[in-house]
Amino acid sequence: LDHGFIEIGPGTLTLGGSLGFFTKYYKGVTYSHVLPYEKYDYKWNWTYIVAAFRVGYYYNFRELDIPDLNAYGGLSTGVRYALFSQTYNGPDEAEPDYTGSSANFHMAFFLGANYFITDKVAFFLEFGYDISPVTVGATFNL
Repeated sequence: LDHGFIEIGPGTLTLGGSLGFFTKYYKGVTYSHVLPYEKYDYKWNWTYIVAAFRVGYYYNFRELDIPDLNAYGGLSTGVRYALFSQTYNGPDEAEPDYTGSSANFHMAFFLGANYFITDKVAFFLEFGYDISPVTVGATFNL
């Protein structure tokens, strides 16, 4: 969510917020060190949930006769909640199943562009250290 509140040159300064999540995992295999060799599987899973306040600047390309295109960048700050879980099907004394979580301060930057296909709907592509390294989505102008 971004709301423009001050026009500066060909663009607009915005305030808003974001809420999102990102998940990733790693699966692996290990083998026992004694005969008969046995195969054990393990999986590490990370999930991040971010709630943040955003400040951005949207530059509109109307001066180049592309009024439906905006490039933008900004900063966000808030809370990042992280959840980690590990599963392992090997001997219990080697690596037991584990779950942990934490809440941390979140500060990030983002760069992106959106293109309006109608007066109310745009598609966007965003890069940065925010909810995820790359975000693709739709924007709805209320």
